[in-house]
Amino acid sequence: MNKYSSIGGKLDLKRTRQQDRAAQERHDAADRRDAVADDRDALADKRDADGADRDVASDKLARLADDRDAVAGIRDNLAEQRDGAATLRALITRNYDSHTYEDRESSKADRRHSREDRELSATDRSELMNTRDAAAGRREVAADVREAADDDPKDPPTLARDA
Repeated sequence: MNKYSSIGGKLDLKRTRQQDRAAQERHDAADRRDAVADDRDALADKRDADGADRDVASDKLARLADDRDAVAGIRDNLAEQRDGAATLRALITRNYDSHTYEDRESSKADRRHSREDRELSATDRSELMNTRDAAAGRREVAADVREAADDDPKDPPTLARDA
């Protein structure tokens, strides 16, 4: 081998190593670019996932607000029903109390009439019974006339005269 061939071989070897190093650096740079692109893609995916999570959270919050409004509506309805029930209880109590009062007054009147009946003579009793029966008959006739007037309101005076 001559002296130049050995130098040429060393230069070729040096050039080859430089080319290999440059190729390796290009390959490493490409890998770094790919890694940066992968990181960017991962960040974009994470941002998209976070956005989707925010959308899901917003939807949940909206549903919770709707549920809260529905519960408030139900509470309002229950309060109205409670008020209505209290009013109904008061009306029933007042009606019961008035009937009880009327029943007491009616029994007092019945006792008074029975006491009066015992005090009356037999003749007076029969006259009283006839008077009571006549009054009851008049009440029945008046009720029939009212009923007929309610059925045919066109000519109530004629019905009253006929009765």
